[in-house]
Amino acid sequence: MKKTIDINVDVGEGSGFDKELMPLVSSCNVASGGHFGDSFTMRETMKLAKKYDVKIGAHPSYPDPDNFGREVMNITSEALKNSIRNQLTCFFEIAAEQDVEVHHVKLHGALYNRSIVDSTVATAIVEVLDELSLNCALYLPYGSQLHTLTKESYPLYFEAFIDRRYHSDLTLVSRLNPRGLIFDKNEAWNQLHEMVYFGKVSTIENVERSIEASTFCIHGDTDGAVEILKFIRRKMNDLSMSL
Repeated sequence: MKKTIDINVDVGEGSGFDKELMPLVSSCNVASGGHFGDSFTMRETMKLAKKYDVKIGAHPSYPDPDNFGREVMNITSEALKNSIRNQLTCFFEIAAEQDVEVHHVKLHGALYNRSIVDSTVATAIVEVLDELSLNCALYLPYGSQLHTLTKESYPLYFEAFIDRRYHSDLTLVSRLNPRGLIFDKNEAWNQLHEMVYFGKVSTIENVERSIEASTFCIHGDTDGAVEILKFIRRKMNDLSMSL
């Protein structure tokens, strides 16, 4: 039986590979000005996604371009809410200008990870989403604090990662760990295949864990992301999988 999956990619982040990545995925997360991006990059990335009929998502983060949004910020809930509100408002205004639909919102980097375990951060995010009355889905991890707070009010797509390794508690291995990122195309495919067909992921502790996901991410700034995705798409074709 033919299996259809969603592969998403983080774009609009200055990697230089967006034009090559976009034809290989079905949805994308566009940097919304917190860790990277401005009105110009958002606009141009939306145009590119529209060209390839790729679903568009906002990708807000801690307002921390110096660390690319990958460090937890010591920031008040109000300051965080103000930043996320501004990022999303700008993003949705540009999307309306470009006549494109915003399919989803996905948090970036350290903010994404904090929303898994920190109810205060997750609550701040939800308060902004509710305030703005956003008519879109959320990409997030199954079982996260953000999942708990939004499961009755938003369409949810549970996410897993193609190019990141997992611990046995299903937290991501740190990027500082030499084993944290997957650069080998065969390893990336094997992890995706295991998650899609068996609902499992092999962790760095050599424990196999169940994982629930309906969208699978690769980072646009991962070394070799384009080649990894091309390889994955060939493997998918061999198994009659599609996007």
